[in-house]
Amino acid sequence: MNCAIKAFITLGFVICLTTSNGYSQDKNNTLKIMIEGMKYDQLCLKIGLDNGKLFAIDGQSENKKDWTFSYPDSIYEKMRYKFLSIKGPDTISHIILFTALSKKDTLKKFGEFSFKRNNGLINLRYIKTTITEKSWQSNNKTSIRDIFFVKNPVDPQLMAVGTGMTTHFSMFDSDTLTYEQNFRKYLGFAKEFPYSEYAIAMLSQTLTRYQTKDDIRKIFSCFTKDVQNSYYGKKISAYISNNKFSNSVLPSWNSGLGEKIVNDSTKYTLVLFSASWCAPCHELIPILREIYKDQMNKLDMVYISIDQPETVEKWKKMMKEEQIPWRSLIAVDDIKKIRNKYFVEGVPYSILVYPGGHMEKINLRHKEEVDNLYKQLH
Repeated sequence: MNCAIKAFITLGFVICLTTSNGYSQDKNNTLKIMIEGMKYDQLCLKIGLDNGKLFAIDGQSENKKDWTFSYPDSIYEKMRYKFLSIKGPDTISHIILFTALSKKDTLKKFGEFSFKRNNGLINLRYIKTTITEKSWQSNNKTSIRDIFFVKNPVDPQLMAVGTGMTTHFSMFDSDTLTYEQNFRKYLGFAKEFPYSEYAIAMLSQTLTRYQTKDDIRKIFSCFTKDVQNSYYGKKISAYISNNKFSNSVLPSWNSGLGEKIVNDSTKYTLVLFSASWCAPCHELIPILREIYKDQMNKLDMVYISIDQPETVEKWKKMMKEEQIPWRSLIAVDDIKKIRNKYFVEGVPYSILVYPGGHMEKINLRHKEEVDNLYKQLH
């Protein structure tokens, strides 16, 4: 099969990089994709960053097989994921998938990929194309996947993604593995790929899933010094070393007046990050009511809603219908800042702030942690 296909510019929150994009003083890096067995009229490199932005970088080619992508050096460390897309109608999702052999001669298939900084090179040989009709998994789009084999030499950064995709996405989500087994699984991944920019970025997105910061330290120590000092490495270091609660002022859900999250530094404060659309958050309400009834004289409880503007009214409605007795603040004016400041990867998520400001994560869905909370308050 040898055909010409056009690349696609992503719809949605996308910034296309050009020579006048504000990075003119930034050093440009290059990624070269050498393709055997397929031609494209245009390829587009998509780079998702930590701030939620998606950069779409058009490739350059003279023969429709060998492609060069130029990108500013300043965004390399902030890359969370990358993929190559091909143009088609809005009803079609068309991307490139990679397959590569691991050290154990196991064939890995993945859509996200990574590459060496400065001057990356990936050699691909076309294998086949798969087409899946519209489904909910592909946002009701026809899914086209061009599958390529990664020829030697394989970029070590890319190989880490092939292994890490299954390791990371199953982390703590497996019903068959214990926490300790999942932890050991990711620890082994970090030891195998201590140089991986992908691995450190993924670790930074799952910090609150670990039971202790010591577990995070053990994984973090596996990475090279360069990776530890990277953008995501510094985020992890900040999380590990930060044991003091940094207060913020947010508006009350009903009055709109600003309140400090921690109102009384001489008391314990239970900070509860939640949202109207979060089913597990709703399931916690009976437990929270019990805690409030038993400990209201010793413990201040405060909701922090991370509802977006389009759902914040649902949060207010829930406060009224549930007759929530503890304080409730909303972060709708600056959700991203609040989530980043307190490392809120998902909800429900809770922090126990001690008198004086020391803090630690607490999982109120675990009975033993609720029991420990009661012991501390007595």
